[in-house]
Amino acid sequence: MPDPLVVRVLADYRRQLQDTESAQFRDMAARWSAVQDRLTVQIDSLAAEIDALRQAGETVTRGRLLRMDRYQALLAQVDAETTRFDRLTTGQIVSAQSDAIGLGLEAAAAAIDAGYQQAGRVAVDWNRLPRRAVQTMAGLASDGSPLAALIAQSYPLTVQALTDTLVQAVGLGWNPKKTAAAMRQAADLPLNRALRIARTEQLRAYREATREQYAESGVVTAYRRLAAKSLRTCPACLFADGKIYQLDEPLDEHVSGRCQLIPIIDGVSERRWQTGREWFATLPAEQQSAMLGPGVYEKWKRERFDLDRLITVREDATWGNSLQVTPLSAL
Repeated sequence: MPDPLVVRVLADYRRQLQDTESAQFRDMAARWSAVQDRLTVQIDSLAAEIDALRQAGETVTRGRLLRMDRYQALLAQVDAETTRFDRLTTGQIVSAQSDAIGLGLEAAAAAIDAGYQQAGRVAVDWNRLPRRAVQTMAGLASDGSPLAALIAQSYPLTVQALTDTLVQAVGLGWNPKKTAAAMRQAADLPLNRALRIARTEQLRAYREATREQYAESGVVTAYRRLAAKSLRTCPACLFADGKIYQLDEPLDEHVSGRCQLIPIIDGVSERRWQTGREWFATLPAEQQSAMLGPGVYEKWKRERFDLDRLITVREDATWGNSLQVTPLSAL
């Protein structure tokens, strides 16, 4: 079944968003690489000092670790580096959110026009939302707090990760090379967290701008969820593909989710597309099992329950309502 025009149009906008995101992520990763190089000197020195103490027969307790001058120097450097990185990253994400808002408004307009075009109808006049009306979303996180406050949590989380890793390394008697490698991985938390926040909040800004334009248009009555058909797609999103939402309902999307909004236009017949369930049914058994996980897949094959049971809505104080795959224990 060929995709209707509106699905193809929104796919083009998704690719534009992904291209912009990829360029942004390369820039963030390059910036963090320089930070990591500077932290490596302190990390390697700390790992070597701990090993020297152990080789001398001394017991290195958690308390002693936390009191070591080199450990405190590492934390001071982590604080300075993450503060600088977070400040630059916040500005970059806010700017990208603003661009995503503009793209979301364009996508909504193109989707409405595509709906009329495919139906062979001349588009009626509809209300276009000015960008400034939704620009206030830029700089805010999902819970409505300033984005900077969410990103600033990286430092305490990094300190905890570094400390836990160091205590584990000493307890298990790791050599300096292994200890330093594990600590460098733990120290990457600000980058990994920034990438996740950037992707999630920019996609949310894009979706919300799209939804607000639909609501303002005067011709859109509701919208449907549109999930990507990919082996990497979350099964909960895949099986919710096509679900109808009212215009005052934000899309319940998980972290880094990429689902889009298909407008239901007053007086325009909807066009069908291959739903996530239909697409899933075409996959070979090994791919279905890989997506669901062996335990869930075997239970589904055995009982043939409705795939709706795999969709769970979770509430999160930071990210809001999101779809999650129902765990095997809850089935």
